[in-house]
Amino acid sequence: MKKGHLAPKHPLPMRITEEINIQLALGIKYIAKRIGPRAAEEKNWKEIMEKARNCSECGECLKRCPFQLPIPDLIKENIAWYDRLRAQ
Repeated sequence: MKKGHLAPKHPLPMRITEEINIQLALGIKYIAKRIGPRAAEEKNWKEIMEKARNCSECGECLKRCPFQLPIPDLIKENIAWYDRLRAQ
């Protein structure tokens, strides 16, 4: 992105029908890399990832994502990663 240009406007954090905080559900890996595995045990992250499990794959997020990300697939990947982190 060129200096001075803004990313496309969209509500952050993006929340769709199940009230999933998509931005944080997709960012858990990066946060955990910075603060360590204890991220999996913090209450707010548990709540975020539990809500992410409610993704119905309705596709509403796909319509609203300015970057055409495969959000339902990414949510599933991050839930699996989060579960492995919690199992450690």
